[in-house]
Amino acid sequence: MNAKFKTSLLLSIAIILVGIALALTGMSFTFEGSAKYVVEFSQIWLCMFAGVVFALLFGFVRYDRVHALALSASVLHNYLMSFAVISIVSLILPGITQIPAANAIPFILVSAIAFTLAQALPVISKAAQLYRSTSRREMPVEDIVVNSVKDSRNLRLSILVVELIFLVALLFGGKGMIAVILPIIVIALVSFYSAENLASHFWGLAISKLRPRKQSR
Repeated sequence: MNAKFKTSLLLSIAIILVGIALALTGMSFTFEGSAKYVVEFSQIWLCMFAGVVFALLFGFVRYDRVHALALSASVLHNYLMSFAVISIVSLILPGITQIPAANAIPFILVSAIAFTLAQALPVISKAAQLYRSTSRREMPVEDIVVNSVKDSRNLRLSILVVELIFLVALLFGGKGMIAVILPIIVIALVSFYSAENLASHFWGLAISKLRPRKQSR
């Protein structure tokens, strides 16, 4: 693990711990009135678990074990990170946890898997392509991790820009839309951050554990 990955991972863990602590202690993400009958944390955790399992199975069936582990790790990170950031944002924008925005919270969090796949798959697929097309003497795994991010950046930036254009356009639907759209914008940005700093390293860790012999060539 290089310094950038360690720093990014520690930053994510810190934000996740703060966000979840705020939510569990009732300081943020508090659903009041009719909203508390609509949303329960148990359904949010179950949705996250289902998303991680889906990513694991999708990666395994569509690609291989390395893809499966890297994708599921990215999805898990993005779920927790998105939840934490939205939890923190709800301190400033409590409308997120009020009707009608509260109705969309479970769906919004579940949608993180789509944003994750859009950002993480180009990185992981590029890493796999470089791994297959080069020898480890020519390009070690550490270099593949770095180059896969660089080579996929333009595509991922284009995807992010398109996502943000649509989301910002929806904000013109009225003030009530801000509480609904802002969490989705958070998820889109978290997914890009994860793809830039973590996804390729998840792939690198998986490939090192599952294919150590090929790595040493």
